[in-house]
Amino acid sequence: MMMTNLLPSSANATSAHSSTTDRYKFVNTAAIVDRFLDKGFQIRSAAQSKVRRQDFAGYQRHLIRLTTPYEVTAAPGDTSNIELLLLNQHLGSGSLIFKLGLYRFICMNGVVVGTDLGVANRVRHFGANVFDLIDETIDNIVTSLPRVAERVSMMTARRMSADESRQFAMDAMTIRGVAVDDERRRNHSAPILLTAKRAEDADDTLWNVFNRTQEHLMSGVSGRRRQGLRRITSPTRDVALNERLWALADSYIAA
Repeated sequence: MMMTNLLPSSANATSAHSSTTDRYKFVNTAAIVDRFLDKGFQIRSAAQSKVRRQDFAGYQRHLIRLTTPYEVTAAPGDTSNIELLLLNQHLGSGSLIFKLGLYRFICMNGVVVGTDLGVANRVRHFGANVFDLIDETIDNIVTSLPRVAERVSMMTARRMSADESRQFAMDAMTIRGVAVDDERRRNHSAPILLTAKRAEDADDTLWNVFNRTQEHLMSGVSGRRRQGLRRITSPTRDVALNERLWALADSYIAA
């Protein structure tokens, strides 16, 4: 059952743009969405980016937001379904990306407010095993959902001391690439990473510390020269960073 009427034109494309090479493997987004629908996912929203060149219309980057069957309670009275973000394009300039998370707001200019849950995969459109990798990725996402939901619940129950929270921020900056001896940037950025932008994120649970740190690391930290952190705009770097942040948060559950 293809839900083509709910998807933008680029997600329903049946071929890649003519500028791509023979090495480029076209991946039909609607077909992938349909596979998730068969597993109980539902389309929450879908959008595609604007194009500067008219001949790119129908092939541009698009984002499908799918609701999974799994619920988590990230805070008292705040129960949400885990979501899957699926990003793709047919212009040869980007990968197929899958990300699990809890998201508050998403738009095609790159603004994603919420929390990635450590299950993220990037599949390049090149190589003989592209479609095998996609099959493996879909299976991995579906089978990982129960454990991911369980870990979120455990993070919400884990209280963090002030020392633990600061150490988390310091370790997160190391993951981000800030040198251990860069005390000026670390001392400036650590308190900001732990600052809640919303009242519901203020409680010092592991979940909230992880959520606050991740959001600030992705959106950037303002400051004078050699103090702040630039915003991350690369989807590839986004995926790699959030996988490592999730592993860091996971290490605190049993501590």
